[in-house]
Amino acid sequence: MKLNRSDMQRFLKSPCAGVRLALVYGPDRGLAHDRASHLVRAVAGNVDDPFQVATLTEGDLEKDPARLVDEALSLSMTGGRRVVWVRHGGRRTAEQVAALLKRPVSESDESAFVVVEAGDLAPSSGLRKAAEKAGDAVVLPCYNDDSQTLGQLVRGILKEHSLVIEPEALDYLITHLGSDRGVTRREVEKLVLYMGGGSGEGAEEAWVSLEDAQTVVGDTSVWRLDAIADATAEGNAAALGPSLDRAFMAGTNPVAVLASVSEHLRRLHYIAVRAEKGTPPAVTIKSLRPPVHFTRAPSVARQMGRWSRARLDRALALITQADADCRRTGTPTQALCGQVLVTIANFALAAQKRG
Repeated sequence: MKLNRSDMQRFLKSPCAGVRLALVYGPDRGLAHDRASHLVRAVAGNVDDPFQVATLTEGDLEKDPARLVDEALSLSMTGGRRVVWVRHGGRRTAEQVAALLKRPVSESDESAFVVVEAGDLAPSSGLRKAAEKAGDAVVLPCYNDDSQTLGQLVRGILKEHSLVIEPEALDYLITHLGSDRGVTRREVEKLVLYMGGGSGEGAEEAWVSLEDAQTVVGDTSVWRLDAIADATAEGNAAALGPSLDRAFMAGTNPVAVLASVSEHLRRLHYIAVRAEKGTPPAVTIKSLRPPVHFTRAPSVARQMGRWSRARLDRALALITQADADCRRTGTPTQALCGQVLVTIANFALAAQKRG
């Protein structure tokens, strides 16, 4: 069952007891991750509780064709309802979701709540079809923020910290953000820190000026992330290392780097899917929103000659796993981020040599 916007907001506040699976998908990976995380917390209380939350990837399901059903039917050891969170769902996830949803549910059934987080899915996707047809599953599509929803998000985050943004500053942020909810949230949180962290509810309001917004969310930060994404996807190891070093020296979080590269690879994936259907990559590149800056267009065109849809699926699975690993306490996040991006760059380099 596909939820509309109003139903979706109600479901996010209180996941229905009669629902055993939620599919969260869409081109905005950051928003999909936000909503999936929210559902996990709403049911289990904490995304990191190993007793209440089982986190799986497409690779896990590839190794064990019955893993999802087994996890969904496992009872909680500590009471309450368990959650099975599938990250980066794909073809194998679709097969196991279909098998799970075909199983009859009894009144005494205490199966786990399953949250499947995926990227952009076509209407013909097996994963979408299985979830949309099931009476005890819901589908939450996640599209890129428009100017209205982006403005609401920015104002909402700032309001939590007793900050009010000037119209010119808000227009600037709307222009420079919005392609990914996760990146947008991190950039606005950086702005909050720059403004002193805010004083919380009840404190005297402070104003965020255009100068403040430009200082924190400048073109240089966006350029650094774009340079890393292009070097990775082009297989340019000589440029990747220095670009990563500059980003880390500037304080960029490795998770934000992974999110940016992931978003770029998903755009390449979209171009590859369109190419399989007969649309030339150059045509699709010109139609992308937000558009590819003209200075990057030649690099993106070269990248498309080195990536197949299958290879992009593999690269995205690696980033998803690296993102999960980086969120664990004590992980050397910069080293892990660099390692996975070098691995992905080598995919592109190997493809170039074969070509």
